[in-house]
Amino acid sequence: MKIREMGVKVGTITLPGENMVSFRVGNGAPTDFGTVAQVGAPQTAFAPDDTPTGGNPGELFLSDNSDGPDYFIQFIDSAVSSVSLDLYDFRGDGGASAGDTATLTVYSDALTTAVGSTSYTIPSPLPPDGNTVTLSISTASAPIKWAALTFSTRDAGTGIDNVTFWNVPEPASFGSALAGSALFVGMIRRGS
Repeated sequence: MKIREMGVKVGTITLPGENMVSFRVGNGAPTDFGTVAQVGAPQTAFAPDDTPTGGNPGELFLSDNSDGPDYFIQFIDSAVSSVSLDLYDFRGDGGASAGDTATLTVYSDALTTAVGSTSYTIPSPLPPDGNTVTLSISTASAPIKWAALTFSTRDAGTGIDNVTFWNVPEPASFGSALAGSALFVGMIRRGS
């Protein structure tokens, strides 16, 4: 899927053969679609000389909007076992200050049963402008249906990008994967 316009609202994206994923934003709860923004576009806090550093920033990323600073991701077709994302520009010049936190929490249901979380705290002295923070969670205790990135205080102009996840295999496909692995191991043994 290619999005060529700046400031386009994005809700649900279907990843062929993998999962359907919904992105939302809000202040403590998902209330609106996030905004696809472009580095250097006037609709964002990312000027050409304010490009996120580190990680692998793309030209397009998901940004918050007036409905709130928090990001919500729903895995619709299949639960996942891990979630990772890059958070751009959470530092002490957009409303947040040293000591404020961004927390990635994963849920086994509709945002009520947390099964894991990790946080980033803004250090003092402040990180560089355009900083990138990677937040990752893996859990074997329960499948993940939702992920929420929430902030202790509003920080205007954050963005997320490089959202990655691993689907929990369906029982049938898990069995096929084991059978395929056994066949592969058998072929290796016969060849030696």
